[in-house]
Amino acid sequence: MGSLNDKKCAAKPTRPREYRHDHLNNLSLLVTVSPKGKIVRRWRFSYYRPGKRNKNGRGVRSDISLGIYDAMSLAEARARAAQCTALIRQGIDPAHHRASAEAQSSREQATLAAVSAAYVQWAGGTDRRPSTIERMERDHRAIEKTDIGRRPIGPLSKDLEGMERWARSLSEHRNAKKIVNYLGNVFDWAMDRGYCERNPARRAYKHLPKEPVESYRAVTDPADAGALMRAIRDDRNDIARTATEFLALTFVRPDNVWSAEWAHVDMDRRIWTVPAGMMKMDKAHAVPLSRQAITILTRMHSITGGRRFVFSTGGDRPVGHLTFTRLAQRIGWHTRHVAHGFRSMASTILNGDSDHAFWRHAAFDRSFCRQVIETQLAHGDADKIAAIYNRNDMMAIRAGLMQWWADRLDMMASGLRVVEAA
Repeated sequence: MGSLNDKKCAAKPTRPREYRHDHLNNLSLLVTVSPKGKIVRRWRFSYYRPGKRNKNGRGVRSDISLGIYDAMSLAEARARAAQCTALIRQGIDPAHHRASAEAQSSREQATLAAVSAAYVQWAGGTDRRPSTIERMERDHRAIEKTDIGRRPIGPLSKDLEGMERWARSLSEHRNAKKIVNYLGNVFDWAMDRGYCERNPARRAYKHLPKEPVESYRAVTDPADAGALMRAIRDDRNDIARTATEFLALTFVRPDNVWSAEWAHVDMDRRIWTVPAGMMKMDKAHAVPLSRQAITILTRMHSITGGRRFVFSTGGDRPVGHLTFTRLAQRIGWHTRHVAHGFRSMASTILNGDSDHAFWRHAAFDRSFCRQVIETQLAHGDADKIAAIYNRNDMMAIRAGLMQWWADRLDMMASGLRVVEAA
């Protein structure tokens, strides 16, 4: 047994896994770190259930969630643990005392699909990205169509083997791991609200076979990139064509372009700032705008300047996430390139060995140019370069990179090839 303090509670773990910090009086702090670095700290109280014995005559251990740190402080958690201890001494199970027997039974009998729907509705009121809510809604609809979605969540949470069998039955579903991971989030949410006491989906997830890693389809040869850009510019849908060309010029994540807002565009400074809530790393990302990108935005402003979104098809709605998918089908490139592929295209060509590689003509070595490109892609530890160049110089270099890429796209689209000086 150890003793916790506020500093230990708030300490940031270094690796994606589960940590359990034991405290006094059967209180512990369970710290879960996702592969993407999201940290959840949950207070747990462990105890022997009053009056319960297994077939060997031993006490039955259990634990309950008391709340989330830091919404519940260490002092509050200690007080709650003391209350639970007092209940146990009176022969009362703390888990059953959390609500009346009738209310508890009603919650446990709620179907998994109903709890999933409540979870999605709750998430819709948070600051999660629209694309994240869309994925949650798709996973919820998948759960609604299964037999497991009609089962009461209370008994289901205790059926560990049944959950594992169901998860394995999804092995041929291309989104199996995503669906089971979504269920893990649903059960976590349900546990904190008294619907159930266990999360069987987390255990089931660990027993699923690993999925093969598939790269996004993308053309990365300069000649193919030029042919693709020519086909895009010939498409008949003006909004889809313009949004796609802007995506190619900026090589950000597709959802950032589809939901780009005029409020985040500074035409005078030639910078588009993607807000932190829309970024994978939850950090605002500045995109220097090339002359070609400014030309597109100037033209779009005459059409959608009075609306919220830069690329909208009418009213106040942004273009959909299938914008490029449908365009690619029309121009016959859907089997070779996806919307996310523009990031791979830019990274491969700019870092590669062709005449269109950024490092070949920049005033910096190849290693530093690679770092600049990674920064513009908003990959991981991009700000480490700030230790070499100050923020203003870094933006100037990135602006040069973006103009270089825009000019190279035009050159590739025209079929021209760079001729090196003798």
